[in-house]
Amino acid sequence: MTKPVFKAKNLQYIESMVFTRLIITLVCFSFAAFYMGDHRLILSAFLGALFSFLGFRQLIRVQIKIVQTQSKSISLPLFLLRLVLYAAPLILYFSFEKYLNLWIILVFLFSSQVIWIATEIQIRLKKLRKRK
Repeated sequence: MTKPVFKAKNLQYIESMVFTRLIITLVCFSFAAFYMGDHRLILSAFLGALFSFLGFRQLIRVQIKIVQTQSKSISLPLFLLRLVLYAAPLILYFSFEKYLNLWIILVFLFSSQVIWIATEIQIRLKKLRKRK
């Protein structure tokens, strides 16, 4: 049985594109929060964005490993690890409620996935328009 071939350039492109757009979003939001004078929002956004990207990167790595090894037994422990990554900012919020904002953490916690989905929709729409 042959192993699937992955193009490392595509995976690096996905990670760098999501990371770049996440940083741009974070910087724009941080300027707005700084202008409003609420530093809790900046800390919360950074915390959510950091764990969002870590979870997204881990998701990509797990999917590659599953396809390459053809083994599904590794997916459950790594899925649980990703849940821990998503739970960490919430645990930190409940430990330091005075310094963090829960809603901003939640918004930025899933920002990498939203950025990736929006980018995929944009790419697919461009391909559909070229066909017409």
